[in-house]
Formats: sequence, C-alpha cells, structure tokens
Amino acid sequence: MTNLSRRQLLAGAAATGAAFLTAPAFPSLAVGRFAGDPGAGRLHYGAVYDWRKSLPDWERRLGRHIGVNRTYFGSASVDSMVKRVRDDSLKGRLPHVSIKVPTTWTSVASGRNDAWLEGLLGRLKNERGPVFLTIHHEPENDVGGSGMRPSDWVAMQRRAIAKCREVGATNVSIVPVLMTWTFQSLSRRNPNDWMVPEAKLFGLNSYNDWSPTNGRRWTTFGERIDHALPYVGGRPIVVGEYGCRTDRRQPGRAADWMDAAFQYAVTHNIVAMSYFNTPLHTPDVTWELDGEREPVFKWLLNSAKSVW
Repeated sequence: MTNLSRRQLLAGAAATGAAFLTAPAFPSLAVGRFAGDPGAGRLHYGAVYDWRKSLPDWERRLGRHIGVNRTYFGSASVDSMVKRVRDDSLKGRLPHVSIKVPTTWTSVASGRNDAWLEGLLGRLKNERGPVFLTIHHEPENDVGGSGMRPSDWVAMQRRAIAKCREVGATNVSIVPVLMTWTFQSLSRRNPNDWMVPEAKLFGLNSYNDWSPTNGRRWTTFGERIDHALPYVGGRPIVVGEYGCRTDRRQPGRAADWMDAAFQYAVTHNIVAMSYFNTPLHTPDVTWELDGEREPVFKWLLNSAKSVW
C-alpha cells in the first residue's frame, strides 16, 4: 500500500465529505505570476474525465470538486468551450481547456484567423475566473506540410499571447503543452524548436508508459519531467495530462507512484496537474483510476497543498 496509511485515507475521505457541503470559491484572480496562481508549493489538482460520464457524480463520490478540469474542443466548438469554462468557474474548478484551430498554425500566426482568435479570447475575458487556454496541445504529433512546422506552432502561440494583451483578457493564460517524450534524446527532436519564451507557463503531458501488456520500463513521474527542466527557465509548470496503470503483481505500486508524483509537483513549481481519468484515446490498458489509485487521488485532492 502507499505510504499514506489506511487511517489517513479514511480521515481524508471524511474531511472531504464535509468540505463538499460548503459553497465553492472562485479560483483567485489576485495578482501573482499569472491569473489563478496558487502560490509557491501549492497546486490546482484535478483530472481529465470521460465526457460521457457525469463529473458531478464523480465529485460527489470524491466528496469535493476537483481543483482543475481539463477538457478538449474543436475549432468550431467555441460555444461549448465557453459553457464549460463558465460551469467550471461557478463550481470552483480551474478550467484548463484545449482547442484546435480552424486551419493551419501559420494561418493563425499570420493573422488570417484573427476574427476567430479575437472572438474566442473576447468571450473568455468576460468569464468570472482564471482560464488556462491551450491552443493545439501535443503539436509534435501533427507536424507536416506547409504551415504546420514547429516554428509555425511557436508563432501561433506568440500571436495568441499578444492578442490576450490586446483584447484585455488578463484572466486568460496561454499554456503551450508539449510531450515529455520530446525532451528525451531517443525522440530525436530538438526541444528548442518548440520553445515559446513569451509564455508565462510551461505545459507538459507526462505518463508512466508501462502497462501489463507492453513490456515497457516503469518510470517515475519525476524522471519524465526532469528531462524538460533545463528548458523551463524557472517558469511555473502545468501538467496537462499524466497517468500510471496499476501493476496487479505489485499492489500499492501505482498508488505510491501517484503519491510521489504529487510530492514532486509541490517541490518543483508545478502549479496544476490533471490525471487522465478516462478510457478515451488510450490504445493500451486504460489509465482510469481504480480501487487502488482513486483513494490516493481523493486523499491528495484534500491535501493542504491542493488549492480548492
């Protein structure tokens, strides 16, 4: 079992049950490094959740709202995205939303999609709380052809950041999200090709790729993030997705992994992290939280280091 005792987990469950009955506060817009800054050594702790299921039902089982809700939208789904942001803010969750663009990265970067971009940012600035906005997450998978090079993606991020200033969307933080794989030598990618120096936040997705069927090496959360640290430049880090599968041969191993990931986060300037609690888009064994990992997630959600 994890180094959190059964008694601690049960006590945490009771505490969260009481907390859920109180009215949630909006994530802070107080002056900080960015809108919604949780402060040093604290973070917004939450998840990606299966959109086909009820998030409020899951939160009732957890005993409280998740700290950050990670969701994804197509370029034509701005209305749905704004509705999601509004609901998250009302419930006290920090919305971390991703959206794809109508055409190519270079089209957005050159201003040909300014009407779409300004309309999107103009609507988000009217929402009551901070918003993390990612424009085309994990772009490394989609490189190819004219207008879809790393430099085009970087230019698109820069234009979005500039547009946030122009329209006065001070509550919106542009969060470029890359894969931790890009920062490993075996990827044969140059991480410098993807750097956006103007971004206040540094986004990463990081998984322990091991599963009972694929034979890959078990890796810690921190081991994967460590590869990217030389490129972060002291900026706060947002983990857009992370996950670990249960090893039935070693009970408690995955629970310990999750606990260690959280402890790494609070000591390495990670300000938000979203567990990939869904079977969607998973070619191998699901990352969904189970009877071993969900109690630890629930305990960590109630940690004094977890903003709510």
